[in-house]
Amino acid sequence: MEFVIPTEREEMFAILEELFHYYRISRPVYSGVELKELELPRLAFSPSTESELENSAKLLVRPEQERENTERKSTIKQEISILSLKMKSVEEEYVALIEKTETLYEESKKKLEQQAFKNGLVDSGILFEKIAALELEKNNKIIALEQERKGEIDSIYAKIETQNRMLADSESYFLAVHECDVKKKMEELRLEEEKTQREDFKYNNGLDEKEQRYKNTIAQINANLELKFLSISTGEYTKDQLVEMGYYDDVMRCVCGYYDRLPAMTAYQDVSNDTRLPIFLDHYYENILYMYQVKAGL
Repeated sequence: MEFVIPTEREEMFAILEELFHYYRISRPVYSGVELKELELPRLAFSPSTESELENSAKLLVRPEQERENTERKSTIKQEISILSLKMKSVEEEYVALIEKTETLYEESKKKLEQQAFKNGLVDSGILFEKIAALELEKNNKIIALEQERKGEIDSIYAKIETQNRMLADSESYFLAVHECDVKKKMEELRLEEEKTQREDFKYNNGLDEKEQRYKNTIAQINANLELKFLSISTGEYTKDQLVEMGYYDDVMRCVCGYYDRLPAMTAYQDVSNDTRLPIFLDHYYENILYMYQVKAGL
């Protein structure tokens, strides 16, 4: 208890009476112990929008989609290369066959002319007929080879055109498949979010239970302390309790604060002759009396 050190005797006793009433008579109202409640951070789940799920799904399936598209384009380009090489091979083979046909024709013509020369028929109509027949056969052979070449070239060219269209339509080819991939991935992400939401809800409920148990513990502690307080405050305080409360410290500070201003002999005589001081000092009265006796040199 706060007080001003007295300078007058009656002032000292007035303060002693206040201390006596404050510590030994008055009973404060129990206000409870202020224990801070437990506040644990919660997990705040925020579900994705349909647009956010779609964007996430597209990002996740894009590598596989690009791989499929790249593989398809690579296969098509490889097929186009093979067809182009085949077309070149057909052209080269055609040229070779034409040259061979021309060579065979020239050889056959020379043989006819040599034979006609030996037989003296160089200027005969028979030689001209045979050469004309051979020329016709050659031309028919060349026409047949040209038609065969054209047929093969047209077929290869048609295949190349088909492959080029497939290459140009590669993106749209996978469009439906990729849309299914995105929807499937969106559903997987949605299920994962629902699982996370359930786990977060379960975790937060656990925190609610912990906080409620802690509140119950605080309430129980306050109830026990209130019972203990009531059991103490309803009876007379023991000397040990008064010591612990600081009663005797305040009383001695008040008494010594006043008597230390007086001569030691006067203080000793005043303390020894006063019958009220033992009421406030209890067993500390003898200590105070002895202290001023020593100071007085008695």
